[in-house]
Amino acid sequence: MQQTNCRKIGLYGGTFDPVHSGHLSIAQQILVEYGLDELIFIPASRPPHKSQPFASFDHRVAMLEKALPLNSKFSISLVEAERTAPSYTIHTLHQLRSRLASDELFLIIGADSFCELHLWYRYKDLLSIVDLVVAARPSFSLSRFFEAIANLPGHYEYDEKQRVWREYGGRRIYYFAGSEELASSTEIRQKLSSGQLVRDLLPSSVFEYIRQHGLYIDPPLVNFRPDR
Repeated sequence: MQQTNCRKIGLYGGTFDPVHSGHLSIAQQILVEYGLDELIFIPASRPPHKSQPFASFDHRVAMLEKALPLNSKFSISLVEAERTAPSYTIHTLHQLRSRLASDELFLIIGADSFCELHLWYRYKDLLSIVDLVVAARPSFSLSRFFEAIANLPGHYEYDEKQRVWREYGGRRIYYFAGSEELASSTEIRQKLSSGQLVRDLLPSSVFEYIRQHGLYIDPPLVNFRPDR
């Protein structure tokens, strides 16, 4: 009987506007904690539930390319730029599932986003495609996480040995408590716009890229298309 080569793939979506040291720390910790074979960063092109990113898609991809360490387990997917309409997570997941048909997929989301999962477009379908890794946020109450679990369709039970919530249909939700970020992209943009130093919050390569291209100041350089 032919065996399939099933890999464990983490999917880390976001605007990454800009990508910062907190993003990279979370990615590295989760990669190790769950024994992932690959972790894919997925920059949002036109997020439907947020205001449009400050930096262009090309700038944000370029910063990700600068930021990622020389580690074969990290990669970038441009799948969301393939669609002209606003990109819903369920559409992205369907595309990636078709390309990674034999792989086990783990969608990484923040705890605050998880508590609003019921507001996501076709969130029930999303739960049937991937397992979730819910990353803690500063000052996040664990009771909110328990409440969000209870409000999901289906019935989840906690497996203490594996530290995972399992649904009768086979889906799993992991809570990763060691991922609190020191700063957000919003805070970093505000600091940059007011001329404050943020070298300790950004990879040096990303800081130099921002400085070189004058990002997050008024006016931004929105028409730059880097060679990749």
